[in-house]
Amino acid sequence: MGTCGESNVHAIKYFNEIEEIKETNNKPLKQSLNYVDNLQEKLKLEFSLRNCDPGAVYSITGLLLEDNQSDFKTEEKKALNNEINFDKFYICDYYFEKQQNLQIIIYKGENPVTIMTALASVVGSRLSEFMKQIGNKEILIIKAVKLGKDKSYVNIKINITNDNENYLKKYKLFFKINANNTKIYSSEGNNNSGFFKEINIPSFLLSPQYTVDFYECKDNKFKGSYTKSLDQLKMKNSEKNIQCKIPMSKNILYSIYDNSKYIPNFSFFDLISSGLRLKLSIGIDFTGSNGHPLDMNTLHCIIDDKPNDYEKVIKSIGNILSNYNNEKLYPVYGFGAILNNSLYEEVSMCFNINFQDNPEIHTIDNVIQVYRQNLEKLTFAGPTYFSPIINKVIRDIKSKDRDSNQEYNILMILTDGVIDDIQETIDALVEGSFLPLSVVIVGIGNADFSNMVVLDGNENPLISSQNKKWMRDLVQFIHYNKYKNDEKTLTKEILEEIPRQIIEYHTLNHIYPDNIREIARKNSMKYNYNNNNNNDNNNNNGWIGESVLDLPTKSLLLLYNNKNNNNNNSSYNDKNNQKSNQYDDIFNSNNDYTNNNKETFNEFSVFK
Repeated sequence: MGTCGESNVHAIKYFNEIEEIKETNNKPLKQSLNYVDNLQEKLKLEFSLRNCDPGAVYSITGLLLEDNQSDFKTEEKKALNNEINFDKFYICDYYFEKQQNLQIIIYKGENPVTIMTALASVVGSRLSEFMKQIGNKEILIIKAVKLGKDKSYVNIKINITNDNENYLKKYKLFFKINANNTKIYSSEGNNNSGFFKEINIPSFLLSPQYTVDFYECKDNKFKGSYTKSLDQLKMKNSEKNIQCKIPMSKNILYSIYDNSKYIPNFSFFDLISSGLRLKLSIGIDFTGSNGHPLDMNTLHCIIDDKPNDYEKVIKSIGNILSNYNNEKLYPVYGFGAILNNSLYEEVSMCFNINFQDNPEIHTIDNVIQVYRQNLEKLTFAGPTYFSPIINKVIRDIKSKDRDSNQEYNILMILTDGVIDDIQETIDALVEGSFLPLSVVIVGIGNADFSNMVVLDGNENPLISSQNKKWMRDLVQFIHYNKYKNDEKTLTKEILEEIPRQIIEYHTLNHIYPDNIREIARKNSMKYNYNNNNNNDNNNNNGWIGESVLDLPTKSLLLLYNNKNNNNNNSSYNDKNNQKSNQYDDIFNSNNDYTNNNKETFNEFSVFK
């Protein structure tokens, strides 16, 4: 039994994992959050087949084409009960900002079938589980799993109070933390002010709940206890009040205050694999400074059907982000032009380039096509205003159900020149910083883009005309000409800050992967699939809908889980259903974790 003045940790099953969280201890809060200093993630790809021919022998080989990574091959396996789960897997590096093409060859005996997909398509599939029909009926399933342990932790901060401070010196307590029938930690006695040393404990050791037991130092006599759950700590406004009162004698009563905090350390992949979708919106500059699109060497000019610079950016960025939203619908807006079919010759600062009520266009290829078709319907004018488009996207975000929305929005503004509504744009960006939104500004051409540095906010945070400071950095500016001859570097520069901004938004609003996964589970239940329909139409053995090739990945996954409900319920059993208010309160920046006197988890000497 631990005694007063002795600290020890009992983590019988977890001592190997403890070494992995050393870096989170003795760090300020903002340093301990995973803001993705490196966009690379190490993933494990697991392979399985469904609807196999019983008795047939299958194997899989594959390769990431651009990354010079070694190829892989699974073992040969005979199909039993129409399905195969391969034991061998493929470990690869995943980069959000890269287009990583994955070549997969499935062998049925000596007969190969080759499919091409993007690694981002696997990651961006529902729960990072990619499905595709091969041949006449077999279904290939690729599951992406992040390597490494959860490095989130709980900062334990407890103190006791009494009106007479002398009692705190004379009658000291220590506490023990227990979880899952395992003693996790035993503290030293409280100091003369009633405070215990702070301690950082990995969250997986305290899940789903833990108990804090108090004992008197002089005789180890039990005095009282309380229980806390990890879900409580994850709540945005978790209570930090009196947990219990402990009678020390007839006339002495101690109050126990627990100000412990959950410190998340999740990655971009964790959010995406939990069901977060990325929605791309595009704003295109049609001001007069671009030049007439029929004139040679102007920015919107299209020569011999070759893409102009605007189209190149839309294509390269759109092709990557399309992997993270199965709907592939993109709101596209123009600004700074007169619509020739309008009754009034007025410059529009925000119009739908498809001239429809709904600005969404399906697929990036169709975005390019609509852009080309409607160029001649515009008279380029000016000035250059960003704020109307930013405010339009903000209104759309606010109109959605906060509790069922799994989207993070990325607005890409393509412009050729100096912005004329700088303060209004700053006001809009400050408002947008409280929402699930990132804004990427790409400067096309040779204009002076110096004022874009102000919007980028890397040197000074943005402050609105109402003296309101932005919640976080959500802006990235890139001058296209610097990278126009290097598409890989261009996409990296445009997208490299997005994962960090996404993590920061979700962290500050206490929206964790478990919250998103629960929303995804609830949304999936809204789909009503009748497993008895269409069974005979396409010979899909109970798979519903159109040809499996045409079904969205999320529908395939839902259908598969419906068929295998008994085996797969555990993946949907997350109990964290806390409703985080995403848009109102700012993260309490006064919570400073720079106390140098903290006792850190990795410093303990006793592991049993």
